[in-house]
Amino acid sequence: MGRRPALRVGVAGLARPGVWRRLREWLSLEEVDVVAAADPDPERRERCARLGVPRVYGEPRELLAREPLDILHAAGNPVEQGDLVASALMRGLDILVEPPLATGARSALKLLAAARSFGGFLVPAWPAAFDPAWRGLVANALEVGRPVHLDAALTLAPEPWWGELDEELFDDPDVSLPGALALGADRLVHLALEVFGTPATVAACTETERLFGRPWDRRATLFLLYPWGTARFRIRLSFVEDGAEVRRPAGAGPVLFGEKGVLEVRRRRLALQRLSDGRRASVLPVAAGAAAQPPGWLVHALKRSVAPSGSLGLDRLAAVYRVVAALERSAAAAGSLRAVE
Repeated sequence: MGRRPALRVGVAGLARPGVWRRLREWLSLEEVDVVAAADPDPERRERCARLGVPRVYGEPRELLAREPLDILHAAGNPVEQGDLVASALMRGLDILVEPPLATGARSALKLLAAARSFGGFLVPAWPAAFDPAWRGLVANALEVGRPVHLDAALTLAPEPWWGELDEELFDDPDVSLPGALALGADRLVHLALEVFGTPATVAACTETERLFGRPWDRRATLFLLYPWGTARFRIRLSFVEDGAEVRRPAGAGPVLFGEKGVLEVRRRRLALQRLSDGRRASVLPVAAGAAAQPPGWLVHALKRSVAPSGSLGLDRLAAVYRVVAALERSAAAAGSLRAVE
């Protein structure tokens, strides 16, 4: 029996955090041929060619139009990424997306509907599904007893596409895309649903004065409230102005508080401190490996011809963006963002 043809992969966008690591993962897989990539920046295109990618394009849409692909890795400007993903789904491609899927819950939910209609895999690279320490927090949540509070902070620093997003959100009266929530909160809402399940209510509030042109204030706090007792999930979003120093929270990972202790993601480690142990914290092992990373995971799923389910199934993705949509409505009611239709 001959070898199955390699899956043809195209990478759309080379400016997002972590995309070069993902590109190297694609290149390392025997079942895959990375046939092309696209990015508007000539230096990034040159760097991509040096890694061995045979063709590079200036625009992701040119990549999609010219290359017969099996998989699209969408890692471009979130302002334009939703339309690109929709086009790829209509072409029958399977898609790995660097989150967010789109700027705003409404657009993301439309993409999920398209994935159901056209049958392609639509897989966001959310850390609760792929980051070993985040996955470990979900798997070991019961180590701290009944969960009481989950806290996460996310700092959104300037990236090449922020200027376009600011302009679209602030200047176009026909656009109601509260991109800050989808850009920051979707991956954290996914974590909350993995640990706690679906919240009973949500609430959004701001903490400082509004910044001209920003999709949110300098800092915002979002709450997911659960029906039992005082259990809640707090998401703290903060924005960094162009040229300002990026100061990320200490540890930079989510923290789960339970009745019997605390479980904390500390960069790539998972620390457990039980109340009975006083101040001593133990480091729990976390499972890593190429197969657990998005490129290898997606290739394995395609070989088995089994659509993602559970944590990455379309039902769970839809639940995440319904919660994000509720947060958007809460923020709009508080006067922080335009309402979502």
